[in-house]
Amino acid sequence: MTLDADVLIRLRQIIEDPGPPRHALVATLFDRELPVAGRQMDAAFSAADMRCLVDLDLVRRSESSYMPLSRIDRVDRLLIASDLRRRRRQADYVVGPGPASFLLARYIRLRGDDRALDFGCGSGILSLLLASARPSVLAVDINPRAVAYTRFNAALNGYRGITAEGGNFLSDVADERFDGRFDVVVSNPPYVLAPVHRLVYRDRPLPGDQVSARTIERVGRALAPGGRGYVLTNWIGRGEPDWSTPVRRWIEPMGLDAFVTQVGDHSPAAYAAAWNRDIPDPRRARAVAQWQKALDAEGVRSVQAGVIALSRAVGGTYRRPRVEAVDRNDGTVSWRSIDAFFAETGDQALDSQGAPG
Repeated sequence: MTLDADVLIRLRQIIEDPGPPRHALVATLFDRELPVAGRQMDAAFSAADMRCLVDLDLVRRSESSYMPLSRIDRVDRLLIASDLRRRRRQADYVVGPGPASFLLARYIRLRGDDRALDFGCGSGILSLLLASARPSVLAVDINPRAVAYTRFNAALNGYRGITAEGGNFLSDVADERFDGRFDVVVSNPPYVLAPVHRLVYRDRPLPGDQVSARTIERVGRALAPGGRGYVLTNWIGRGEPDWSTPVRRWIEPMGLDAFVTQVGDHSPAAYAAAWNRDIPDPRRARAVAQWQKALDAEGVRSVQAGVIALSRAVGGTYRRPRVEAVDRNDGTVSWRSIDAFFAETGDQALDSQGAPG
């Protein structure tokens, strides 16, 4: 995909054209992900428009039709390109904006900070939301395809302050280049408790819920004094009386304040069914049984999902960190509630400039 500014301006004009039949044809290609007859496209768009779509590797011309090669979603004023959903079972699939991204974004406080970090950037949706409030965002992903999409989406939306690079933030040895440098850090890691690590964007590359523990540790390490971190993840319940016990165990040694919101509580059977619902029968039944057997073997009694907000206090005075856990998401928790909690702990954060969503 080219990052030529003039070509990307033309692409935005093509995508945002509200007039019929162009709008309907664009929606068929990039939203419904269906081919369009070549004669229809050639009649509705100029030769320069079609060269733009082909040169950007967004469509491919066959004898009689144009086939989409990527999907494009609109999120407010943003255009986000990602993989076609028919690739979702490919190992390097890059998922577009969806419920997980929007859920995490709801909790993020956008502030006028100097540096932000997105661990596991995927298509770049969170990086772009961060970039709307600050001049500099570093986006990191282990998947080269995700890095390419993030760079493309940053250029398409005119965000020059986003730098996307390859890297494994879950490696056994932490990358010290990130330590203490960032005012805001976000992460939607590959936390799903799949029995086999196959889908890079989704399946855990570490045993148990170590992805969650390590993500929280790496996000915390990267925070500068006064910085905030936000993580959406899963953790395993093994019959503890308090659902937040595993998360508290990870956070408390780090010396950070934390606000933990539980947004899901699933039995192993329900969890296995949910993550395999897109597989057609009879393979779906086999996959669900395989997942449930693996979870049972690990001693998983329940799978919790939650958003974890972290804060590194300003100043050198020692005090015992606070961890607040809110049972279930009843619709009242937002970045404002988290701000109020951190204000009580003595967090000396910068003034708010709003929040996404």
